[in-house]
Amino acid sequence: MTSEILLEIENLTCGYQGSKEYERVLTGAGLTVRRGEIIGLSGRSGSGKTTIAMAIMGMLSDMGGEIREGRIVYRCKDGQKVTISQGMEKELEKIRGKEISLVFQNPGLALNPMVKVGKQLKRCCLSEDLASMLESVGLEKEIGLKDKYPHQLSIGMCQRVTIAMAIGSRPALLILDEPTASLDGENKKKIAELLLKINSTWGTGMLIATHDEAFLEEMGCLCYELINGKIVEKQVKNEERTTCGIPTE
Repeated sequence: MTSEILLEIENLTCGYQGSKEYERVLTGAGLTVRRGEIIGLSGRSGSGKTTIAMAIMGMLSDMGGEIREGRIVYRCKDGQKVTISQGMEKELEKIRGKEISLVFQNPGLALNPMVKVGKQLKRCCLSEDLASMLESVGLEKEIGLKDKYPHQLSIGMCQRVTIAMAIGSRPALLILDEPTASLDGENKKKIAELLLKINSTWGTGMLIATHDEAFLEEMGCLCYELINGKIVEKQVKNEERTTCGIPTE
């Protein structure tokens, strides 16, 4: 049985205005994410992984970017469709962090350096116990973590905190931009296990943008690659791909 389409990107052409001319990053790119599906998107540095993540969040203009053609459509939990590429800011604010959450490549973009970690986590949690949220990302043994400021944590710990913040609202779609960039092999495996658990427990759809193809192989997900502004499907060694923990064709 085919699951409902959660996110659909059609003929997306976007880029940035340089000092002399407009530089295209994506040209006619297309991608579909179904509810509860995990999608991996790989590509070289500068290929457009972060660009497409920010476009989905409706935040591309914050980086000086612009969508020239195409559209991005998201289906909310209540079935309502939102055309993100044409949405007004008030409309987009209703889905950011609630329906769609983003884990930034640089944790510093998500954490307030002036606010203690515990307080920032509490703002993003629903009814979950804060200790449970820390445990879910492998930080339960870090004594006094809640009372520390971001600059007192390692980059890897900050990254795990941002993942905890992103899943606190139980979004339908989680976008991760280079989620393993600052982690060693052991922690990468823990993050893979965590994301698979989130997917199977809550049915969270995911788009993982990364150059770390070994991590995508560990996830066993459907993989695409950004090449010359286009998105093309890749073959992965693991033939069983996961949607809500259920093997699909």
